[in-house]
Amino acid sequence: MTRKGQATIFIILGIVILIGAGLLVYLRSDDVDRSIETEFPTEVTHAGQQELRSYMDTCLRDAAYNGLEIVRLQAGHIDFPPGTSTVRLANDADEKIVFEDGIKKVILQPDAQNEMAYWFDSNNKLAIPSQAYVENSLAEYIEDSIALCVDNFDSFRQQNYDITLGNVDVTVELSDEVLVKVDYPITFERGDVSFDEKEFILRIDVPLRDALEIATDLTLAEYYGKYLERDVKYLISLYQYSGGEKSSYDLPPLSHTVANADCSIVTWQTDEANTLLQTNLASNIRYLTVNGFGDNAPFAESDIAQGVYEGLTHDLVSKPYAGVLIDFLFEQNNDFSMDISPKLGTEIKPDIHRATNLRFLPMFCNVRYRFKYDLKFPLFPKQTFTLSNAINIEGKTLERERVYEFISPLGVFVCGNQERDCTGSPDESFTLDEDALGFALPQETLFCEDDNQRSQPMKITVVDKVSQELLDNIPLSYRCGRTEDDCLLGSTQNGVYEGKLPLCVNGQLYALKQGYAESYSLLTTEKGETVKDVRYEIFPLQPYEVDIKIVDLPIYMFNYMRTNGYTEAYCEEEFRVEDSFDPQGDELFTLVSAKEGASEIAFAYPPDPEQEPFTIDLAPGAYSFIYYVQGSKIIADGSLEGQTFSLNNGGLSDYIYPAYPGVGTSFGDEILDHSKITFYVPLESTSRNENLLNVHRLIQDDESVKYTRQYDHDCDPLTPIISRTLTLTKEQMHTLFKPTLE
Repeated sequence: MTRKGQATIFIILGIVILIGAGLLVYLRSDDVDRSIETEFPTEVTHAGQQELRSYMDTCLRDAAYNGLEIVRLQAGHIDFPPGTSTVRLANDADEKIVFEDGIKKVILQPDAQNEMAYWFDSNNKLAIPSQAYVENSLAEYIEDSIALCVDNFDSFRQQNYDITLGNVDVTVELSDEVLVKVDYPITFERGDVSFDEKEFILRIDVPLRDALEIATDLTLAEYYGKYLERDVKYLISLYQYSGGEKSSYDLPPLSHTVANADCSIVTWQTDEANTLLQTNLASNIRYLTVNGFGDNAPFAESDIAQGVYEGLTHDLVSKPYAGVLIDFLFEQNNDFSMDISPKLGTEIKPDIHRATNLRFLPMFCNVRYRFKYDLKFPLFPKQTFTLSNAINIEGKTLERERVYEFISPLGVFVCGNQERDCTGSPDESFTLDEDALGFALPQETLFCEDDNQRSQPMKITVVDKVSQELLDNIPLSYRCGRTEDDCLLGSTQNGVYEGKLPLCVNGQLYALKQGYAESYSLLTTEKGETVKDVRYEIFPLQPYEVDIKIVDLPIYMFNYMRTNGYTEAYCEEEFRVEDSFDPQGDELFTLVSAKEGASEIAFAYPPDPEQEPFTIDLAPGAYSFIYYVQGSKIIADGSLEGQTFSLNNGGLSDYIYPAYPGVGTSFGDEILDHSKITFYVPLESTSRNENLLNVHRLIQDDESVKYTRQYDHDCDPLTPIISRTLTLTKEQMHTLFKPTLE
């Protein structure tokens, strides 16, 4: 190859590299900083014409970019119509709307907040800015802004131009881009030079139209479906107090009942409940998910947790949009209003109902936590367009480095637990006799509407677990997580229920029928056409004869201590557990109730002779029995500061014997092979005499039992007597004193 040929090749390669480098620089600059200039329909033909066009381009871009950002920051508005409900919100870009030089503009200011318009507020006022409204508002703003910016073209008049101006007419069209057309007849004359300009066009690639469409779908879904109120009530039900000690996150329940023997209750202060609910919403509203627009729920390791997150997932947007994410924002103390009833002053407390059909029953209480919430606060649906440009308000450019966001506030409104309504209790044309049915009808919600029955066809066969007979006319219900989503499906026909169910992961199928135990069966429903067969077995309640053994806890603990748990003889003497039973226990009034279990239990012992044979109804399942004991006792006279006084006037007095609170246990199918149950009720003392000024507590607050005693541990009179402490944990007590079957 000749040197001349080689030189030619190098020249060509150099040109290619130069063109490639130039193209790369152009592409990069286009991706980072897209400065859009105004389009003009004709070529520049006269001196001064390009200067005029540059001048108009600057004014038009400044007006359009400011107008678009104002619309974005104020949720579709340039100026708010009279009566518009607004709320303040900060933005990450520190953009602040100000009134400057006779018109609104956007500036950068740290910690900037702006007023935003509610699209649907907490007073049920619906105000959706239409696309035509936004286009007209932008057009009017751009028109006014251009008029101020050109300032009658005084800078050109100072250059001896004679200028004739027509009327400014601006139109804005929202499509895949924002198209701004300005019809502004302008004639410039100087000497023998004359030229006209009339049409100016600016295209801005931001997804305002799509943002308005999506925001409209989210708003109408709330208007018709009330999904925000349902989700808020869902979160309250998930975190509501459900018995036992109140945790740091427990909310006042929508509905919950506790049975106890001492009428103890849990209360909240109004400020405490307010803080708890706001903290809960701040932590959990972010998991609200719109199908197809992101998955805000974290990875769930269990089906139950996954079902909870799926309960916060909704179909809200009518068509797909590429690269769009939707989140819901909650700001604590931002227009937040809450009230809970019933309450006394600032204390939120439950109702206490005392039974009257048993002796001493005023001490047996049903505590009903049924609170009504009144709530008003904003939630902020935020759209993030990951594939679109954002406006750089300082440089008047479009940038890919920042995403385009649009927020359209919605007001949550709950009134007495009702969703966006304050009608009070609904009128009913008829009332079913629930006592005759033997169960309480579940409350229906939108979850149970016919439109939500979208599962595959179900064939549910209900069978008596013992006899294996088909059970006819059994009302079936299906619950999905929260108490509101509880559907009464219907009754079995010839032992079978057929139909579709709402979609739910790990829902609970159950029947509550008189004479049968409560029985819940996990059932996940799915879409499909194949019939799914489900066999649901329920246990009939069986009668069991009852016996009560009162245990003298000090005697039991002492014998337990010196026999190594009743496994060894002590000083060649045998001690049996039965030695701790108090034969006078029949003289005491003992109340036993089941706080939890397959059947409701509440009975007094000894029974009324007229009710013999005395039985209770049981079935396999888990139970939590609680005890209450009352009887007569002689209270010893006391002495205080040298003065003697009588606490019971020298005679017998009614006395509540400190009893072990109760035990939890489970019975399997083996319970069907027995006909009698014996309860063991440990008392701190069974003595009929008591010195209240010298009482030693054995039962601790954590339900363990602690007993200290000095005794001869080795049966050797020559060795010293020792002091020993024996502690039985709550778990040990529940094992040692669980009821037995015979």
